[in-house]
Amino acid sequence: MHFGFSYVGLIYLLMLFIPNIIWTKHKPKDYEKYAACENKTLLILERIGEVAVTCLVLIFSDFNVRGNFAWLLWLVMAFVLMVLYEIFWIRYFRSEKTMQDFYSSLLGFPVAGATLPVCAALLLAVYGKNPFLLAAAIVLGIGHIGIHLQHSMVILITGSSHTGKTLLAQRMLEKYKYPYLSLDHLKMGLIRSGYTDLTPEDDWEMVDYLWPVVREIIKTAIENEQDLIVEGCYVPAGWRKDFDERYLPHIRFICLGMTEEYIDKHFDEIVAHESDIETRAVPADCTKEGLKTCNRYHIDAFLETGEDVVLIEDDFEKTINRLLE
Repeated sequence: MHFGFSYVGLIYLLMLFIPNIIWTKHKPKDYEKYAACENKTLLILERIGEVAVTCLVLIFSDFNVRGNFAWLLWLVMAFVLMVLYEIFWIRYFRSEKTMQDFYSSLLGFPVAGATLPVCAALLLAVYGKNPFLLAAAIVLGIGHIGIHLQHSMVILITGSSHTGKTLLAQRMLEKYKYPYLSLDHLKMGLIRSGYTDLTPEDDWEMVDYLWPVVREIIKTAIENEQDLIVEGCYVPAGWRKDFDERYLPHIRFICLGMTEEYIDKHFDEIVAHESDIETRAVPADCTKEGLKTCNRYHIDAFLETGEDVVLIEDDFEKTINRLLE
């Protein structure tokens, strides 16, 4: 090992720090609530690793371009990972800047914003044959990646009938690879197994019956630091009162609704696509006025409790895709 200034280390730090400085002005909503719940031990390890890596990559000239082509591949791979890191940030800054966007994966790298720079530092340590940087990168990885993985997320999707809840949940499953719990599946399992005398038509009673179970499933997922998508119409408008500050920062709530104008214009299309994900028979009361009444009830109920409602007003696909960006 040789002491001396490393211009490669400087480039690595610039690629690391510049997007993070920009990020301070574009943090995800409710990020501070997540930060308040971070594990203190992991936080200490993260800080130690950050300081050590920052110093070490600058003071050893072994990280500069040198050696034969085969050995330079370690440096090339580290640089490629940092380029992917920049791509991750470009994608984040162009997104809705949600916690899902912040902790998303990239090309198979989970929580790419944490894993890519740590992996790059490890490759740089191997290239420079520097055990100090290797140890510092491992400490940084334990703290930094550990904190990111600790920020589990439950996506709770609800809304009126025929609004595309199941389609959105399916696409989120495909994008985020989160496990998916359908409240319709849970309902039918309980009905068909004889655990309840309620029927599929008892929608209002089903909310009171299912929600106590669902809310504890959500709490358990968060306590075990597991991601989960929960989708269905059996979510009460006042659902937040069942969770305290330990849980609420980990829940992304999405309520879908359709405007009456949209229903008037697209009713036949809505009915035609109702079985795109789950096969179901068209109920006898699936009328234009019935959909309007159901939508109006859900929209008013959730707005009254202060929730945001994502309204489908014109372009259904555009609305759904915006929630996935």
